[in-house]
Amino acid sequence: NRSDYLKGTEMGFINFNSTEVNGVQIAAVFNQNGGNVHGAQIASLYNLNGGTLRGFQGSSIFNIAENGIIGFQGSGVFNIVRGETKGFQSAGVFNINTGDTSYFQGAGVFNIVEGSVRGFQGAGVFNIGKDEITGVQMSGVFNQTERIRGAQLSLVNVARYVNGAQIGLVNVAGKVKGTQIGLVNVSNEMRGFPVGLINVYKGNFIHVQGWIDNKKYAFVGLQLGGRFLYTVGYAGFRSEEH
Repeated sequence: NRSDYLKGTEMGFINFNSTEVNGVQIAAVFNQNGGNVHGAQIASLYNLNGGTLRGFQGSSIFNIAENGIIGFQGSGVFNIVRGETKGFQSAGVFNINTGDTSYFQGAGVFNIVEGSVRGFQGAGVFNIGKDEITGVQMSGVFNQTERIRGAQLSLVNVARYVNGAQIGLVNVAGKVKGTQIGLVNVSNEMRGFPVGLINVYKGNFIHVQGWIDNKKYAFVGLQLGGRFLYTVGYAGFRSEEH
């Protein structure tokens, strides 16, 4: 089907519309629209929208919205939005947004947002938020953002500014106001306290000690930490005389 303007419902194998859709496009193969969509695009393969989407966009492979979305976007493989996203975005593999993203973004492998994120960003492998995240950033392996106001949860978390918490195996930040919880915590400036086996930040202390006990065991010890919490580790040996 090919039309200049749609008001109502359009069903076919392939649907083309050059301007605006007010209603529903349903295609056995794909939908392609040059203007705004107010309603829904549903296709077995993909949906391509040249304007703003207000409503629902769903397909088995991919969805592309060229001027932002307000609503729901779901696909089996990937979603791409150029512009602002407000609503729910879900993909089997990845989501890429060039503008700000609000509410929910979830993917099986990764998410990349070039603007800010407000709400939840979750992925099976990694998330990248190039601006600020207000809410939760969660992944199976790696999270990165410029600034987090809320929580980062992954094996490795990286942020320049943290106002809240980083929880993972390795946490790295420039400035922290809150806490870092992990095996290794690294920050340049800490206003709060880290909880971990190894905590490295400006103002913490490192003490190296050595001693021999009355049984002639020699020990080397290390104290690493800050004012409220620190880690103590030591190792010893005994030289046997024959």
